[in-house]
Amino acid sequence: WGVLPQAPDSSPSLMKRLRAAVALTQPYAPAVPPTTSSSAAAAAAQLPVQRNTQVFLPATDCEAARMVLPEDFFERSTTDIRAEAAAARHRLEKESQLTTKAHKEREAMKNQRVYTRTTIRVRMPDGYLLQGNFNAKDTVTKMMEWVNESLRIPSAFNLFPPATQDPVKDMGPSRVKGGGTVPLTLQAAGLVPNALLNLRWSLEDRSNTGPCLKDDLLHNVKTVDQA
Repeated sequence: WGVLPQAPDSSPSLMKRLRAAVALTQPYAPAVPPTTSSSAAAAAAQLPVQRNTQVFLPATDCEAARMVLPEDFFERSTTDIRAEAAAARHRLEKESQLTTKAHKEREAMKNQRVYTRTTIRVRMPDGYLLQGNFNAKDTVTKMMEWVNESLRIPSAFNLFPPATQDPVKDMGPSRVKGGGTVPLTLQAAGLVPNALLNLRWSLEDRSNTGPCLKDDLLHNVKTVDQA
């Protein structure tokens, strides 16, 4: 959280640019609400999702990204710190009551909302954001094929969640004993209801060879505040 002091220019246009600046660091939140009905979710999971591929300008090309924010904009207040400490204590107390792994899994499933679709954003090495919609039951492999088809020059790559060194995996262990590995769905990979991923080339000589995405996608580029 940040505290923004009252500035002489507190017009609606300034606040709109500030919101756009914050949006640059966050995954896109879909407008479709979750459902808690398993039958409704199962029916929705069978429906195709329109991909609606879009590309957004790099952060350096957006007016919001060029704004200079005061240092105290990012400072946490005493109230924020106390709230975080209280939340951490509550979380530790709750986790200490869940003594078995099975109990933890049951509690997690009980509180889990059922999402039928997800919006994926992939940040390219040149800064552009590639966005598309998927069914929550689509596989990670299908999502990575979409990324590869969007590249100007298809190349080997990995996708990383922000602030991690572990790439997104497309295969996972089967729940059936002795079943080996199975393709992971976006839901099983934790990429629902939305995700922001960073693309990194697997080959070093692919890092500086011009734009990453196809020309037809770059011709329809938008700014983040148009999302």
